[in-house]
Amino acid sequence: MIYVLISIILIATVAVVANILAKSGKLSAELARKLVHMTLGMSIFVTSIFSNKTWTAALLSISLGAVVIARESGLFSSFRKVGRRSNGDLYYLIGVLGALILASSQAAFGIAVLILTFADAAAAIVGKAAGKHQFHVIGETKSIEGSLTFLLVAAVIIATYVVFGPSSTRSDYILLAVLPLVLMIFELASPKGLDNLSLPIAATLLVNLLS
Repeated sequence: MIYVLISIILIATVAVVANILAKSGKLSAELARKLVHMTLGMSIFVTSIFSNKTWTAALLSISLGAVVIARESGLFSSFRKVGRRSNGDLYYLIGVLGALILASSQAAFGIAVLILTFADAAAAIVGKAAGKHQFHVIGETKSIEGSLTFLLVAAVIIATYVVFGPSSTRSDYILLAVLPLVLMIFELASPKGLDNLSLPIAATLLVNLLS
């Protein structure tokens, strides 16, 4: 329970600070959203390691309720100013909750959360800041730089699991070779924030299958 309480306080604090910075123009709305998403992702990951599924689900449910209230009340309105219609914040929590339900192991859930937390966020940040080679997929503007960043960060996350996991098997190396590329395709093909829903669920199912 203590990890859930600490996580709620941390997430709320980061959300308030990010909202203030975004409103003042010191932080873009997109970066503010990603900062909150990364804080949320790491909080969920840590809670899942040091607690059980029930408490992790409780944290996700509380966070989902808070997002719905914030959206309906207009709180954290600066997060909505991203120049596109998106329900990514809702998809994020629903996707991670789905991953928690479907995961057959802590590794499957952990990999899914970390890829959504870091690979997806890094791709968005790099694509926004340095995406010079752009292309369009399902009405969304993507960049080669952002996609390659996603591929690299996802590979590092999975490689860390393979190297430091309890044992490295042939299926782990297949996972390392296949998963980053497949998830990059999911990220490219998921418009309007749907990658936040598709990535954790797809990652969990693939890790379940290949490990």
